[in-house]
Amino acid sequence: MGSINQLYMGINNIELPDYAIAALFKSTLVQVPSGEPAKLAPMGKPSVKITSMPHLGKNAKNILVLVNYPNEIYLPKKQLELLSSILKACGLAIDDTALVNTGAGKFEPTHLFELMKPATILIFGNHPSLANIFNFQEYERADADGRKVLTAPTLEVFDTGSTDSKANKGKLWTCLKSLFTL
Repeated sequence: MGSINQLYMGINNIELPDYAIAALFKSTLVQVPSGEPAKLAPMGKPSVKITSMPHLGKNAKNILVLVNYPNEIYLPKKQLELLSSILKACGLAIDDTALVNTGAGKFEPTHLFELMKPATILIFGNHPSLANIFNFQEYERADADGRKVLTAPTLEVFDTGSTDSKANKGKLWTCLKSLFTL
């Protein structure tokens, strides 16, 4: 899923990622001759190897950007524009990253890291599923498992026009300069 134009697909052209298909079909579909009871074996975890994760961008520079917007595919347009401008200030573009909305569905962080192979992870907002992995304060730059990690508040914090917003932008910029050696 590379471009914003691909976000909205028509009703006759629905593409489901393999993890969604595995979640939809947790048990085997069986046709039983009439009169015989159906016998289904419990399946446990699907045996389908998930090879992709819905994300925006091409992950060209192995930068994973995590956001949490439960009611969005990726993130609202205003926040996407803000994120794009933040990345541009760092000499990057959305295609340099893999933008994943952890609020759009269940995900296993370790599996996500295995698939995306990030060298750098930017975490915007609260992600309960990451609490045991990255227990950092906001604006804290750290190294974890050979990856550079930066945690920051939600993108809305940077776009209010208030004095606090400007201070937050300054804190983020200081961290980004250190993270990307700008």
